[in-house]
This record gives sequence, C-alpha cells and structure tokens, in this order.
Amino acid sequence: MKRKHCDVASQADSNKLQVIVVSCGEPKKGMGWFHLTQLLEDPRCQVVGVVEPFFLGPGKCAPGSQEFLEFRQAHPSVHFCKSIQEIPVMGDKVEGEACRPHLLVLIAGRTCDAPKLFSEALERGATHIYLEKPGAETSAQLESMAREASKRSVPVVLGYNKNVSSYVLNALTELDRATSENKCLQITLEHNNAFSPGSELMSFITGPGGEGMIHNMCCHELALAVTLFGIDPARVLRVVLDSKASDLIDVGNGKSDWQRVSFCIVQRMDQSENK
Repeated sequence: MKRKHCDVASQADSNKLQVIVVSCGEPKKGMGWFHLTQLLEDPRCQVVGVVEPFFLGPGKCAPGSQEFLEFRQAHPSVHFCKSIQEIPVMGDKVEGEACRPHLLVLIAGRTCDAPKLFSEALERGATHIYLEKPGAETSAQLESMAREASKRSVPVVLGYNKNVSSYVLNALTELDRATSENKCLQITLEHNNAFSPGSELMSFITGPGGEGMIHNMCCHELALAVTLFGIDPARVLRVVLDSKASDLIDVGNGKSDWQRVSFCIVQRMDQSENK
C-alpha cells in the first residue's frame, strides 16, 4: 500500500474530529489562542497539533513568549512546531481505506500570510479549513484560494462568527417584526475592540492589523450587512462618513488609518433609497 504525506500520530482518537491550529499567537491576545483554548475543551475534538511560526521562530524572546512556553508545557499531548510541514499527523491516507476521514485545519495567522498557509494546509491533506477573517489581502486572492479548495473538494468556512451570534439573530427578529408592521428601521452595526488609544493600538495597526482597520475589523460588520441585512454593492449609491465620530491618525511611513470610524451606507432598492 502506498502512503501519502506523513504518519498519523499514535495518540490520535479516530472517534473525534482531529484539529490543527495554525498560528496560535500570544496567549489571551491572539485569535488563534482563543480558538485553541475552546477546541481543547470541546469533547468532540482532539487538537493534535499547533503550528506557531513566530514564538517557535524569531519571536522566541519576544513579549508573550514566556506565556506561550507555559501554555505549551501545559499541553504535552499536543504536537507544537513552527511550520505546517513539521506536523506529523496531516493527510495520512492509505490507498483503499480512509484512516483519517476528517482533519480540520484552523488558520489564524497574519492576513498577509494566510494564502500561503492555506495552500500548505491543502497540500498536506486538510479535509476542512476554518480561515480567520479577512482571509487574504485582496478579493482576487480569496477567489484563487476558493478555486484551489474546490479542486480538492475541501469545504472552507471564513470566520465571521458574528453572523451566528445571539444579538444579531435578535436584531433580525426585530427587523422581521418591524417589516411585518410596515415600519422602517435604520440599522446600526457596531464594532468594538479593547485596544487602548496610543501605543497599544498603534502596535496593532502597524503589525497584525497592517492591512487596515476597515479590512481587518470593520469587515465583520460589512459581512453582516451584505449577508444578512440586504446590502448589495451593485446598488450602493453612496457612503456617508460621520466626521464627528471618526478619527484618522498618522501611522508613519506616509500612511494613515482609522482610530475610529462611523459611516452610513445608502443604497437603492425598489426605486427608493435604503440605509
């Protein structure tokens, strides 16, 4: 029998969904870490590997490295490594049998690294991928990644978890009620982060969030607006900035970004303007 890729780890439980988290990040700060801690507690899953390129590479002495080391030591059954190629449990498939029917790879790295990590995960045998938003720096990259996954019949979910949150579902219920009563509502979608203005915020928007706050953060609300609240880019008439509720700051190197931003999307629908 011919084996593809690499060996299945002896501790893998075939009765559980096998999961590999790519880019854990700093404990209590990185999105990968939050996903990882939840998956470790889920009895339906078994986290068999964690890929952490930064803290197991150039960031061995960086802030947060000690917390990451302690987290790693607390989970000796999980294989930690700095690249997807080092994972010894991905894509094992024996001709004539399916010894690893489901392997979820959760990718939570920097947006600029996501397409490469995505391709590596597919190449190594992922059967399902959860990709943290926004997933890539451009729409063209996302379209290329979608084609690549489709060729391998690998389902991909993009991490817009607000779409299934209780407060959004409650808002949709209220919207349906108002519509049935022929009432017109103005919908406001808000995004809030715990970054303190100053060095903490600057460190984020010049580092992990370097693609811009609209792309990195406001994409959540834009995704909600398009998928659940009827915004169609083809019908958008204008975007109106609320200058009093928006702050544009200098982030160096001739670039600027939003510390906070508020705007209204106006679109045409059924020969009338909708907000």
